[in-house]
Amino acid sequence: MARKKIKMECRLKSWDDVDLTMKQVAECERVLSDLNNNMNMELDEVKRRYAELAKPVQERVDHYSADICQYVTENRGTMDSKTKELNFGRTGFRLSTKLKYNKGLKSADVVAALLQHGLQECVKTTQTVIADALKKKPADVLDKVGAYLDRKDEFWFETKQESIQPAKVQEDAI
Repeated sequence: MARKKIKMECRLKSWDDVDLTMKQVAECERVLSDLNNNMNMELDEVKRRYAELAKPVQERVDHYSADICQYVTENRGTMDSKTKELNFGRTGFRLSTKLKYNKGLKSADVVAALLQHGLQECVKTTQTVIADALKKKPADVLDKVGAYLDRKDEFWFETKQESIQPAKVQEDAI
């Protein structure tokens, strides 16, 4: 079966048609905005309700966890190893190591000291192209680094939301 190319014909025939179509887009955008706001308000309410339901359960978990921690800590000497297997879970102790900075030092101070002592392997550096800065360079610089500026006219439009009735009135029309 041979493929046929379908020619798309523009339905708009005048600037008035474009203007009326932009009005319809603005009406739809207004409805979408209201729907999004309503959805967010409903989501916030659901989150609040579930947070209220979860709060007493989380408090019980915290209370039980504290009891378990206290008992295991007090009876650590009776454990055969660092982990105790029980019917409903495992408990125990594991060595945890955290890196802390001396009082008054900030991360930037530690980074500076690492670099000063030649410990670059302990410093994370991220290198990326700053496109806005590179776009300002002359064409010969762009050519040297294997880049170029691709300039083209991009279509755009924006609607005037203030000229549209509130969305509740418009929902029936859509």
